[in-house]
Amino acid sequence: MTHEGARAETERIVYVMPRQTANWIIATALSVIATVLVVRGGGPIPDNAAFAQNTLVGSRGLHAFTGQLDKNTYGLFMMDVDAGTVWVYEYVPLKRRLKLVAARSFAYDRYLENYNGDEETSPAIIEQLIKRQREAKARAAELGAADDSDAATAAPGDDAGKEPPAGARPPRP
Repeated sequence: MTHEGARAETERIVYVMPRQTANWIIATALSVIATVLVVRGGGPIPDNAAFAQNTLVGSRGLHAFTGQLDKNTYGLFMMDVDAGTVWVYEYVPLKRRLKLVAARSFAYDRYLENYNGDEETSPAIIEQLIKRQREAKARAAELGAADDSDAATAAPGDDAGKEPPAGARPPRP
């Protein structure tokens, strides 16, 4: 073997693997975070209001719903439960805007028992209807109290020709 041949045998190419220090640091940090989340109680997912909206019946505040307004029209329905208002925005895709198309207070609507909606449903008219309905109930209660005192002295079947008081409900079958 010559001097050059011995040198060729002793020369080797050594490949050095890149250090994986960064990967180990990331893996260690993730392990520490996972351990802290599990150990602190409540499991890995915190149980607070940031993860879900309160959907209980009787909830307060603002609620927003999306829905179809017409065959090719969609919109955003919003309701403020505390103020008793509802309003609707139509999405206009060409302008990429929301357009207010309806708004209404329902503060008095919830007191109606029987109403077949028509064009005359402003909150002021609904308020008047509620007042009349309550007055009719008060009259019916007064008549009922008077009828109860008379019923003790009246013969059965005497009230067959009487009309029911205004606003009185028909008897259930």
